[in-house]
Amino acid sequence: MAVTGLARGMRQIMRTLISASRGRLWAAPGAPYDVAVELPASFLRGTVHNADYNFSDWLQRRAPEGGLWLHSNRRVPEKGRKIAESPLPDFPDLSARAAFGFSALRLTVGAMVGLLFARPEGAIILPETVMLAHARAVGVDRLARNYYFENSRWFSRPLFTRWAAGAAGSRAVLAFYSTNTDECLRLAPSDRMPCFTPGYQSMDWDRYLVWDDHQADLLSAWGHERLRACVVGPVPLTDSTADLPHIPQRSVAVFDVAPLRPAGLAAIGLVSEYYRDSIAAAFLDDLREQSRHAGITLVLKQKRERKSSAPPLYEAALRRMQNAPHAIIVDPQISAARVVAACAATVSMPFSSPSLIAAREGKPAIFYDPTGRLIASSRQAHGLNLIQGTDALGHWLQGTVSAGMAAPSGENE
Repeated sequence: MAVTGLARGMRQIMRTLISASRGRLWAAPGAPYDVAVELPASFLRGTVHNADYNFSDWLQRRAPEGGLWLHSNRRVPEKGRKIAESPLPDFPDLSARAAFGFSALRLTVGAMVGLLFARPEGAIILPETVMLAHARAVGVDRLARNYYFENSRWFSRPLFTRWAAGAAGSRAVLAFYSTNTDECLRLAPSDRMPCFTPGYQSMDWDRYLVWDDHQADLLSAWGHERLRACVVGPVPLTDSTADLPHIPQRSVAVFDVAPLRPAGLAAIGLVSEYYRDSIAAAFLDDLREQSRHAGITLVLKQKRERKSSAPPLYEAALRRMQNAPHAIIVDPQISAARVVAACAATVSMPFSSPSLIAAREGKPAIFYDPTGRLIASSRQAHGLNLIQGTDALGHWLQGTVSAGMAAPSGENE
């Protein structure tokens, strides 16, 4: 780890100096600006449908006068977007660049000496201290107003943002694009204390963008100041330029949670009581059967493209769904909001966020638990109904149909 940190830090120094000498670092604008930091490539795909379906476009519409910088360490799959090589701006002059170079040299020598004396800390965090040296050399008046991060990297706040917050009043903002981050789901009462995803209690960001008051309450349960939470409604994830297939009027959007193999969970120290192979398979099978009886078309969107096969029961249930004449499988890269808009109602596996999107749009939306045994708090359900068991699911689908599914708005009208 120490050797890797040393190598990454030295590479960061060379990249910064070369980019500065070749004019590839962006100059700070004369007005307040924001930066979206280390975005995955999928978050940068363009959309021809709606700017609120894509995380980067959603931030762009909320940017201050100086605009929004998009920064990513990944190749961007779409043309037409300008991507900053660094979340920090160019040095104002040669003396500032030289100051960074001397600081970077001192940090590198210190890290190497530390390794010789069995003190690896300096080498491990060298990439972070190099970024801090860059920020200090740039100066407080050239730093961004907000540095945005998406919540898949909640565990790692860059060191330079802490200095920027204290010296320049900048804010490191964590945007939650999902809502199923509450305590672990249980199928029976337990004497164990509620268990959150490891580490959420220890994170420390200046501001959190959350969907609703329930998620703001969750931050308080984690021990964070509720005042740091800013309720903004649904935070989009990603979209693609692909069109939706034709979706009939009597349709229900379905969003599952694909299970991981037990060995994969064990590798990251997690044991899932609920998001298991058998339960995920039952979720799909129950919906497929009950929608067939109700004369409803299912529109299934998975959260992401699968790069390998899933556990066997879920894989078989997915094939049955794909072969069902009343089911449509859409491109996983299409925005969940776009699928919700095209359908008359939404069913999600507890407690996936698309049902919240549908409810916000005034469309029928539930969470469905095939076990009939899930124990959940009102905070976890975000005020929506939790339907349990096939009979209750069938009644809900029939009731939705008999009430008359309104023609969906969007591209399939």
